[in-house]
Amino acid sequence: MGYNHSSPYGENEPTVKERMKLFTAVDSFKGSISSQKIRTVTEKAIKAHAMQGADLTCDCVSVGDGGEGTAEAFTEGLSRKIIRVPVTGKTGRKKTAKLYAVGNKIYLDCCSACGISAENRKGDALISFTSYGVGELILAAMKEDACEEVVVGLGGSGTVDGGAGMLAALGATFYDRMGREVGYLPSEIDRVFRVDLSPARAKITKKLTVLCDTQAPLIGEGGAVALFAEQKGATAAGKRYLERTLGIFSAAADKNLSELLANNGGVTEPNSTAFLPCGGAAGGLGWALVYLLGGERKSGLSALFEERGYEERLQNADAVLCGEGLLDGTSFTGKVIGKIAELCEKYGKPLYLICGDAEPFLPLPGVVSGVYKLTDITPVIAECICRAQEFYENRLLALLNDIAPLPAKE
Repeated sequence: MGYNHSSPYGENEPTVKERMKLFTAVDSFKGSISSQKIRTVTEKAIKAHAMQGADLTCDCVSVGDGGEGTAEAFTEGLSRKIIRVPVTGKTGRKKTAKLYAVGNKIYLDCCSACGISAENRKGDALISFTSYGVGELILAAMKEDACEEVVVGLGGSGTVDGGAGMLAALGATFYDRMGREVGYLPSEIDRVFRVDLSPARAKITKKLTVLCDTQAPLIGEGGAVALFAEQKGATAAGKRYLERTLGIFSAAADKNLSELLANNGGVTEPNSTAFLPCGGAAGGLGWALVYLLGGERKSGLSALFEERGYEERLQNADAVLCGEGLLDGTSFTGKVIGKIAELCEKYGKPLYLICGDAEPFLPLPGVVSGVYKLTDITPVIAECICRAQEFYENRLLALLNDIAPLPAKE
């Protein structure tokens, strides 16, 4: 597909071809291929297509909506330092997570410590999964001398513990009605009557920014359990238990928070923070980080697009490519695709999507000009996951041939 512009020198001037510019910002396909890998594969494929004669160029970026790859997306291509930190994984086993330091900021993904995995499908394993490693990661970031701000990406977590593990790692303690110390697992915090948040709050010595693009509260019909627990492996009985447990734990934490604020001349009456927006992010980590530890909540997508200049780069493109593993009703609300679709509508850009699979009969915004699914190759989801990169490249080539076909051979 060629784009011509008129010459200022008159009708006899030869027409000059201007290559079509494609801006690509494809999210990770969870459990199979990262946004960073997709960016690399996409850029390579488009350059190869152009080398064969297609009138096409590209601007490819990595993205993340707070989950997997968000810290990488914020710091990719910048002068950065990657710090590897040994932490406690969600099952209690040790693992290594990363901090990404750029200037006076340190970025981290909560899912690098407690991300969703195949272990989530083992019955009601959620009641024994912890966010403790996230607290260890935050503590390591706070101890870095050059750091003035810690930026935490929420999303992709495999836990629903209300951030109890994270709080415990930072020094918070929990007690039952008899004054006995209680553990921090979801299977234990239903016995919590009193919480001491002061040691954990004292550890937050730098600015704490929390990237969150969901409005879900901690508890209630649209909360952490109702919206996200099932996809993390919870059964119906497990969901009932977790909802009740988070209600008990949040009430005890709210009481202590009110006491701490009162001692500093603040609110004197207990107020429920469990129904406030963002609390349900990452299984309740949003609630603990924002409302109990005083973190500043920001839209992860808006912050990423602002810091990396993605909106201007999209505006300068002729067409846009986005995508994710599953295209469904949530894709256009607080996720990468939703943000990209809004900008495409704002600037009048056609949007093309590549996804693993798509919900049948899903209403799509008018800017969407085409959807390419890995399941168009085979309906077997397991095979799509195992061969995600191969199938993604296949769908990408189909898209490129549609929007920028190779010249006919003479």
